Amino acid sequence: MAWRHISALLLSLCMLTECASAADIGVHPYLGQQSAEAFAKSKSFSVREDGVLVYDYGKKYGGLGKWPNPYFISKYAHFLYGEWLRSKDDDKKRLFLIQADFLLHSATKRGDTLVWTYPFRNKEYDLAEGWISGIGQSWIAGVLARAHALTGREEFRDAAEKAMGVYLKPLEQGGVATPVGHTIWIEEAPDPSGHSFKILNGHISGLAGILDFYQITGAAVWKDIFDRGVEAVRQDIADFDIGYTSLYALGYVHAPLRARRDSYHFGHINQLLWLADTTGDEIFVKWASRFLFNLIDPINRSDSARYAPIVNRCNLGSALTHVAAVRGEGEFRVSCDGWLIFARGTATEVAFSATGPGALDVSVSDRFGDWRQIGTIKGSGTVSLPFARFVRVSFSTDAGAISLKATKGHIPAHHRSTYRDAMKALSIIRN
Repeated sequence: MAWRHISALLLSLCMLTECASAADIGVHPYLGQQSAEAFAKSKSFSVREDGVLVYDYGKKYGGLGKWPNPYFISKYAHFLYGEWLRSKDDDKKRLFLIQADFLLHSATKRGDTLVWTYPFRNKEYDLAEGWISGIGQSWIAGVLARAHALTGREEFRDAAEKAMGVYLKPLEQGGVATPVGHTIWIEEAPDPSGHSFKILNGHISGLAGILDFYQITGAAVWKDIFDRGVEAVRQDIADFDIGYTSLYALGYVHAPLRARRDSYHFGHINQLLWLADTTGDEIFVKWASRFLFNLIDPINRSDSARYAPIVNRCNLGSALTHVAAVRGEGEFRVSCDGWLIFARGTATEVAFSATGPGALDVSVSDRFGDWRQIGTIKGSGTVSLPFARFVRVSFSTDAGAISLKATKGHIPAHHRSTYRDAMKALSIIRN
């Protein structure tokens, strides 16, 4: 779809219909379980005397120090809004509106759009001071839309519309998205010269903001961009797989950037699972599994990150209440539908049991794909394992407490060197 055609279709917030009330607007679709207070106290964050969130860059970027990063502020605001929505705590509302007001008054007008600029050069992508982020624009727009619903102030509504305008322009005209055939890439680091870097985590985060604005406004143009952005991941994800980790981006200025295995690579896995849950497309589960396999496979391991012998997916919204994997035994309680994967080791027979009526389906695989089912357990039972590298146990909520133990051979335990990364893998479903 041509940019001028997309622009003509723009029907944004409250232009033709009555505005939604605050009660009608839910939380951002891509927020973890962290509280606003915990977020504001994490890493290098703090809250200024005026209530605005700042991030301490210290001596970086010419001694930037504590600076109000607009994307971080928008994320903090979304946490606050979610807590206000649940509790109707006036203090949460007050803090939310402080962030919204700051974002409103710190915007820069560029033509018919509003943007939030970064006051330092982006060295990785050779962007001059004043560059903008394809992530932040949509997350900020979501904050402004909610502020409008809370206050009725038209300036919030107008600013939200103008913030989203950058997704409807080519990079050369100040836009933040790159159409590629029938797909589209949201650019975390948009290059005014038109070069697309295709930064994976930034693209998916930006898509979450696009989806949020679509859910607020119902405007078809945002659903179209979201769908095309999802198709871009589906089409290009294989290009990010480099065996032992994933690429951070497909484009580069100096040299290809690899995703750190203990941070951004885990983030890619989390985001792919989010796409799977949001779209219902299991292709993203398969690629998340493949990326997890990159961590587990000792042959592909080529940096300092240790491998995690146990990973799981629990529908993202819930967590296993207990996991123990010592001496080849495991026990956990489930409050969701999902699966647990563990390395078979030398085990040729495993005893399973479940306290609830739900069945356990046992499958095996050599490469986290093409799982073949070898047994179903109701109550308790023993399954003989053929030669395979991995075992998957699929369960449902009513399985209750589940336990497993190798009765012949050995299931690798969590040793000290692997425990931390195993917990990191498990934390995917908690965050």
